[in-house]
Amino acid sequence: MQGLHEGGAACDSADAETVPADVSLRMQRLCVANEPTDAETPAGADPSVCSDDVISLDTEYGLGLDRIGSSAGDESLFDTDYLRDQIHALNQTEFLEHVTCNSHWATIVYGALNSLQRANLECHRKIQYGDDCSGARAPYEALCQFVTLLRHKGIPMVPIEDMFASECPGCEGDGPRTFINMQCRPNIMFESVHRGASTCGTDLHTQKHVDIPTNIMVYAAGWVCRDVSTMSNSRKELLPGNHAKVRNGNAGASSQTLDSSMQYIKRHRPTIAVLENIVNKRNISIARQALKTMGGYSTCVLLIDSRTFSVPMSRRRMFILAVRTHMLLVPLGDLVSQLKDIATQLNDIAPVSETSLSKVLDAVPHRMSSPSKRCTEAPLMRRGKKCCQWRWHHNHIQRVCDLPARTMIVNKVKEHSPMASWLPLRQQELIGLHWEIALRHGVNPGDHHFVWDLTNSATFGCVKDPRLAGVVPCALRGHCLWDTKIGRQLSGPELMRVHGFCLPQHSAVAELPNNIIRKLAGDTISVPVVGCILALALANTAPAALLAHANFIAEHHVPSCWIGPSSWRGFDRTRDNLMALAGLSDNKARTSRTKRLERASAKRHLGKNVVISLE
Repeated sequence: MQGLHEGGAACDSADAETVPADVSLRMQRLCVANEPTDAETPAGADPSVCSDDVISLDTEYGLGLDRIGSSAGDESLFDTDYLRDQIHALNQTEFLEHVTCNSHWATIVYGALNSLQRANLECHRKIQYGDDCSGARAPYEALCQFVTLLRHKGIPMVPIEDMFASECPGCEGDGPRTFINMQCRPNIMFESVHRGASTCGTDLHTQKHVDIPTNIMVYAAGWVCRDVSTMSNSRKELLPGNHAKVRNGNAGASSQTLDSSMQYIKRHRPTIAVLENIVNKRNISIARQALKTMGGYSTCVLLIDSRTFSVPMSRRRMFILAVRTHMLLVPLGDLVSQLKDIATQLNDIAPVSETSLSKVLDAVPHRMSSPSKRCTEAPLMRRGKKCCQWRWHHNHIQRVCDLPARTMIVNKVKEHSPMASWLPLRQQELIGLHWEIALRHGVNPGDHHFVWDLTNSATFGCVKDPRLAGVVPCALRGHCLWDTKIGRQLSGPELMRVHGFCLPQHSAVAELPNNIIRKLAGDTISVPVVGCILALALANTAPAALLAHANFIAEHHVPSCWIGPSSWRGFDRTRDNLMALAGLSDNKARTSRTKRLERASAKRHLGKNVVISLE
């Protein structure tokens, strides 16, 4: 491991001097002008490179390449060694089916590459990967799927060396670290991302101080979003790294983790860095300014909705891609244009629809944790502001829209969805209100995969247009996402499959508590989105041995661009928001008269008891 911690510049020069002759022949193709891909030539076929060359490279230079079969469909020769530990022992047919059917993004990306980019991918000798604030490690999953599919097609590809990860335990326990160690055990698991500019950290595997790996090709990070999220009740100002509070360690978690990631990039200079967070102007400005200040990187800011890349979820996130300028083969503006074309192809070939979500639900056997004690009994609600508020809202909606009484609505919900009896009364009634409104407009929710977020109040909309069936709303930590067709809450493994993860039913990861996986699904990145970004970045980044042949590109920074649908135009959203139907505006502040009505309504229903049964 110590050899990996030495200076990256020395490693680069060594690689340039020890390139085999047969590899250098393939490298010379990078000097040739871009050529369109021949549609009649099999993907990855290269008459100048035979399978014997691949075997000799494996034995002489330790590239980790296994013997590639002559038939791409020979599943017995398919290798899954990129997915370690539990996934390494998976049934190969099962994983191959997931990669080829559910990870079609890799096929689309490879088909969009020209001959120069494909040859460049073959010239990478090793992909050293590391991430901070790892979560479920979607970038690593994306690299595994992309590289594994390329190898199955007969394309010689390099191994992925999982250098390090870091994750803090959640408030409910050490679920994220448990998931990481079961899914893909990294070489080093750091205790926290708060290492700053230090050169060592504590490895949780050995409980010893180890050097932070420096020779990293791909670095991914996502800082804490608590301080800037609109869903947080304790928001704080996001501060740059040179602020006194950040230097003294008194800033919020978002500022500290963002500065730690920037310090790693500044000190260890990875080739490719991908930073992800919620769409926020402060996030974009601070992160991008830090990258501009350290110099040597070209950047682009991508604002992406996951459903643009055929993910059955509407999840808008910001991605900042930073690449070492002297290693770029093309300006990042060309990469962004190519990414937009790939998104268009993904939507044309596999549009987000109800069918795609049903395939995910069928692939994962349903396993829900047993209901807690409070769910098996009649739910109790203490009298308070929250109880008064939702009761008043529901009563107003029932009265204005002329809906049935609360008891009748709840009973109907339990009839078509028996598992709804586990939910609190507020969520049961919320399902019934939306259901009644949909039926009045000629839409039966039981016939469509509508996914409604029941954790939100009636002030948030739930889709009722059949054309939007199968689109999961943005998954958040601990939120209850209810599928109206199957009549139950989506489980954690199902949400992870929606994101594009491979969680086979026989692996140890699938046996983790449902609550842990569901919360991880609320923090992670969609695999196809980050996979397309990383695949294009690797295809347009020259290895160290080819820097002499690469064209010099000046440092540049592409303006923020939106990749995805601009809005929900063309869909009927008038009946999604119950408060709007009832004549109450979401943005209208509650007046003192409204507050008095809420209190009066609560007194009528709650009486004088402090604790009451809502059944």
